[in-house]
Amino acid sequence: MKNLLTNKYLLIAVIIISSFFSQNYKSYASLGCSEYGMAYEDLSGYCKCTSGYVFGKNFLGEPYCVSADSLCRDKFGVMSDYNSLTNSCECSYGYILGKDSIGKTQCISENDACKDQLGYNARSAYGGKCECSYGYVIEGDKCVDGDNLCRSDYGIYASYNDTTNNCECDEGYTFDDNDQCVKKQNNVYFTLKELDTDNKLAVIKSDYDSTYYSIRYNTGCYSTSFNRYLNHQVVVNLGTDYYLDTWDKIVLQNDNETCDIVEREKVDSSYTLTSEEEEDKLSYEIAEINQLVYKQEESVSSLETTNPKESTEETTPTSQDYPSEPTEKIPEKKVKWYTRIINWFIGK
Repeated sequence: MKNLLTNKYLLIAVIIISSFFSQNYKSYASLGCSEYGMAYEDLSGYCKCTSGYVFGKNFLGEPYCVSADSLCRDKFGVMSDYNSLTNSCECSYGYILGKDSIGKTQCISENDACKDQLGYNARSAYGGKCECSYGYVIEGDKCVDGDNLCRSDYGIYASYNDTTNNCECDEGYTFDDNDQCVKKQNNVYFTLKELDTDNKLAVIKSDYDSTYYSIRYNTGCYSTSFNRYLNHQVVVNLGTDYYLDTWDKIVLQNDNETCDIVEREKVDSSYTLTSEEEEDKLSYEIAEINQLVYKQEESVSSLETTNPKESTEETTPTSQDYPSEPTEKIPEKKVKWYTRIINWFIGK
């Protein structure tokens, strides 16, 4: 805020008006003081105007007692009044002495006085102060648009806050190291549950809300680097919100590598990258291997229980002598069938 410039103009007014108010005229015996109108003779023989009147000029241009208020208004406008205690002209409440539109010293409103100082977007405030209108700020002794000033200093995403009288970044933006308003970035950890680097596919789980996503990513994250994060955390830059969207960015924080998410789908925790066709094929292969293992075990068992030297009579085998063929079980998904083959070969 700035103070209104009143003292200089008030002093000018006092000097000008006092020269009129302090004038006294010698009375003449023939007429006395009546020739001056509302006047009386003092003890010194001089004529003085009664209270509320001062010497001015009549229509003939001769000295005459005229209304002090009229004289003040003739000099400083209709918002001026005479103060008999100070013997000077004063402006009415809410007005001060200043320059009018043609540069003449007049009683003008405090708002107009502020506009003379700070420009069209200024106004008066309590205590004889000048301030800028809402949305404007003092810069270079003028009220300028606050948003334009902030944007010139902090970029196009800055704006002026009248409540705090400060420049702030718009919603979703923040100050960077260079004091420029840039887009705010929300970085969230995701756990890499599955990864197919050949097809650039992955299953990730948000550590923020525990949601699972199947995603496809583009170039930038190398296979050798990405594989090291399997079942570990990767950073995903979600932009200004907290939702996983296409073109959000995967950040391999330990390798300084990034890649964009080009496809995303929300899935449940049982989702896997293995296709149904591949699962069926794997189940069929496991069933065949189980059959071969069973037959091999049956053959070995027969050799161990039969001794030809001690056998003296020939017996006819019954169905009870052969173990019943087990019912084939559908293997669970991703059964480590090769473990059973290895155990069979080593005799476990």
